[in-house]
Amino acid sequence: MSELWLFFRQDYWEKFQKDVVENELPKHLDFLNELEKVSPFDEDINRALASLSSYMFKGEITNFKKWLVKGIPALGGKSPQEVSQDINGMDWIREFILRTP
Repeated sequence: MSELWLFFRQDYWEKFQKDVVENELPKHLDFLNELEKVSPFDEDINRALASLSSYMFKGEITNFKKWLVKGIPALGGKSPQEVSQDINGMDWIREFILRTP
């Protein structure tokens, strides 16, 4: 399922932003500030990743940096950084975040 962007739906993303990000982001603003310095992603994605930072990165920016360059099977073996350069890359990352357990 490497072409996750094909399944992306903006309405699901907006609901996720409203239900998860609005509630969790205030707890993770320090992580967001650090993330924005190194992230190649759009602001809404950074906000989502910061909101999930305790779960996805154990609250450590170094873990985000490792994840950023690691090949991920759900991204067709590409790293999130590589995917971000694709024309559909941001939607690819958005759908990946929505599917993260």
